[in-house]
Amino acid sequence: MGKGAGASSLGCAASPPRPPELVLTPLPPRAPPRSYDTPGRPFSPGAPAQSTNARQRGFYSEILDAEMEDSAADQLMHVSTARSAARSPRRAPPASRLQPVRRRRTVLLPVFTDLDPEEMEGQLATAQRTMYKMVKTFDGVAGLGDISKTIKGEIEEFMPVMPLVTALRNPGMRERHWDELTRVTGKQLTLATSKEFTLTKLKAMDLGEQIESVTKVCDVAGKEFAIEQAMDKMEGEWQGVELDVVSYRETGTFVLKGFDVIQQLLDDHIVMTQSMSFSPFKGPFAQRIDDWERTLALMSEVFEEWIKCQRQWMYLEPIFSSDDIMRQLPTEGKRFTGVDRTWRKLLQAAVNDPDAVSYCKHTPRLLPSFQESNPSRSGRPSAARRRSSTCWGVISVCA
Repeated sequence: MGKGAGASSLGCAASPPRPPELVLTPLPPRAPPRSYDTPGRPFSPGAPAQSTNARQRGFYSEILDAEMEDSAADQLMHVSTARSAARSPRRAPPASRLQPVRRRRTVLLPVFTDLDPEEMEGQLATAQRTMYKMVKTFDGVAGLGDISKTIKGEIEEFMPVMPLVTALRNPGMRERHWDELTRVTGKQLTLATSKEFTLTKLKAMDLGEQIESVTKVCDVAGKEFAIEQAMDKMEGEWQGVELDVVSYRETGTFVLKGFDVIQQLLDDHIVMTQSMSFSPFKGPFAQRIDDWERTLALMSEVFEEWIKCQRQWMYLEPIFSSDDIMRQLPTEGKRFTGVDRTWRKLLQAAVNDPDAVSYCKHTPRLLPSFQESNPSRSGRPSAARRRSSTCWGVISVCA
């Protein structure tokens, strides 16, 4: 008999353990309702409750709605966690994990200016997927099925508000745009920049039928903001750009060494600024764009004349440093001395103020000085240019 019992125990596999029964931990009771005679929001200190009924209803309506939805979500989370524990007994969480995690709903209550549309869209998409699964999971379950459908419906009801939030939270929105929205919609949207404005108040404005007008103004704000950012970026890229001015041999003066980086930056920014000057959205920044375009044009001319003058000066300086040449060409030598004096003065100013933009904008008579030191290109030259041209003509004589 012992042998048979042993054979029986070897031939039959052990039956799987029976999963534990579904046990729901009761929800902890909510805090008792606040006393209506307690001073505080929405009460005035010491005021009787009878005189604040209307304010009570307005204040508590949002909070009670949020509490009811929190309760429904808590029940769903609680049952879902308990079922998962029943299906996986070996990995069942401790009893403390079965208690619902209460979170205050903040969808309608935070300050509107603190909302992040991108984050909200991600959370809404996640909530939609979650509630879709919940509705299928609790289909036919008394109470929970209805709660799932209710929350899913409220999420879908909120979805049309999301484009308004995205449009109004455009970082390019300025006071002029809020004034325009107030004029177009007839709603006091200038309040949207205050700390008292919430998503609840936005919903109460019922802007669904005017969303096209709202998004049109906000789109303009976005395009103007792009121009503003491009201007800030260009001006920022010139911060710290300094002239590479180095000593030249034993002349006691300096020359401009590296210019390729500055030239590339100038070319790129001139094209960008000209493109922005034709934009229909440049209105608020038209003067700023014009001023920046003139600055870039001035810098371009300065460096063009500077490089030309430097090339000629570097060629003639060793020639006129010879006493024999100065005796043979006294007139031309005297004129070169004037150009050399101007050159040393301008290059010393560059050493003192190496910032490229500041030097070109604030050095007195910078461009005219370089132009007068260079030979005339066309037309009737000025007296200074005629003297300069004669001086540069010595190049062919001495070559």
